[in-house]
Amino acid sequence: MNTCRKHMHLDTFSAKPPDSSSLEIRWFFSKPVPELNTFIREGFPSKPVSETRTDLYYPIPGREDLSLKIREGKQELKKRRLQGTPLHFNGSQAGYLEIWDKWVLPTELEERRYPDPISLRKQRWALKIAPSDTGAWTARPYATYLTQGIQVEYTALSWRDRAYFTFGLDGFGDIGQAALLNFLALLPPCPELTLDQSSGYPYWIARL
Repeated sequence: MNTCRKHMHLDTFSAKPPDSSSLEIRWFFSKPVPELNTFIREGFPSKPVSETRTDLYYPIPGREDLSLKIREGKQELKKRRLQGTPLHFNGSQAGYLEIWDKWVLPTELEERRYPDPISLRKQRWALKIAPSDTGAWTARPYATYLTQGIQVEYTALSWRDRAYFTFGLDGFGDIGQAALLNFLALLPPCPELTLDQSSGYPYWIARL
C-alpha cells in the first residue's frame, strides 16, 4: 500500500466522530528540566506514581497532524484539527496550543500498513487537575475518572539509548484556553518553555 492510500485510509476513519478530544500544549527537551520535574512530583498534596511503558509510534511522512501509535496493546489515532496557535504566559514563556481528536482503532486497521515504528520507552509522572467552584485547582491521581480537567505530565523518554524529556498539559471536557492559562500561571520560571521547543509528538518524532 502506497503512502497516499495510507493517508486516505486514516483520513477516512478520522472523518467519524472522535472518541475524545483534548486541548494540548507540549514541549520536548534534550536534557532534564528539574524545575518541571519537581513541579509535578512535589508541587501538590497528591503525589504522582511513576509509570513505565513502551509506546510504538508509526511516523506518517508529511503529516504532522496525524499520530498513529500502539499503547498497551491498543491502536490509537490522533488528528490535529488546526495548526497550533502560539500561547504566551508568565511573561517570556510560550507554547503552541493544539486541539487533537482521538480514536481507538478497530483491529482491522493493522500496524503492518505502517512499517518502521519508533519505539519510545517512557517513564511518566502524571496527575489530573480538577477545577473547583472557587477557581482553585485540586490534584488527583492519574487513574481518577474526571469529566473535565487538565492532565499534566513530565515524562523521561528513551529512544536508541538516547534520552529526551517532555512536559505537557491536556485539557479535556469543557476545559478551554482561559482555564489552561490559569493553570500555566502556576508553572515555575523555566527558560526551556519556548515556542522553539513546543510541538506535538508527530512533529518531534519526524525530527529524531
